[in-house]
Amino acid sequence: MFLIKLFIHKIIHSLNYINVSNNYNEQFGDPLYNISKKLYLTFLIKNDKQEQIKKLVVNENTYIMFQTTYAVNALTRKNNFFCLVGTYPNFNLYFNCIKFDKKFYDIVDSLNLTMMNVIHFRYENDWISFVSQNEENNKENIKEKILKSYLNVLHYLEEDKKVCVLTADSNSIYKLNIDKSKIYHLTTEEKDILLLDKFGITGREMRGILDFIIGVKYAKVFIGYFDIETNKGSTFSYALSMSNKATKNILIYDE
Repeated sequence: MFLIKLFIHKIIHSLNYINVSNNYNEQFGDPLYNISKKLYLTFLIKNDKQEQIKKLVVNENTYIMFQTTYAVNALTRKNNFFCLVGTYPNFNLYFNCIKFDKKFYDIVDSLNLTMMNVIHFRYENDWISFVSQNEENNKENIKEKILKSYLNVLHYLEEDKKVCVLTADSNSIYKLNIDKSKIYHLTTEEKDILLLDKFGITGREMRGILDFIIGVKYAKVFIGYFDIETNKGSTFSYALSMSNKATKNILIYDE
């Protein structure tokens, strides 16, 4: 079980009254003053026995509780479909309207971080198994390709900045060949201590929120694993690249 308290902030009910541009920052500041904002969510909940599709209209200041780790969130407007886990035209606009529980931001603020290079190192076993389709003979080949893709772009990192590595696999960070003294990394255990202190619970999704906020707030240069042309790779990397204020966003992909 995990708990996410979403503070729905400046959710835009309709885009019909907005001049959509590539600069979504121009659209914030409550463009529809005195009009109630709503977020339309569709959840696909899977378990061993069945699949359930649930629809929900979320008003401002709403608390949402999920009792499954297998929830796929989507945003809808009329006949259009905008998904939180894909590359759709208004992804950035919608995603930046969602704010997490203030306690997550308090945790990140307590770390006293500064602007850094940030790498989302999608090298964990679950990803390797997924892209290799669990074929043992293919796993090592996939790992070699992914690692090579990362190593080929490390020269984009700013040398005078720390390198924050976001990954659940702390034991693989050394493969990036980055000086240990320059690496900043929160382990799973360290995140759990921080989350348990604030919330009394923890979990993969909650740890992911901490990583996401760190990447959004402190990425000067960001490297992630996603291919925009084919929509393949880590949607977490894509979300970070769309939400941060980095001077450089480098997305790589090779399977």
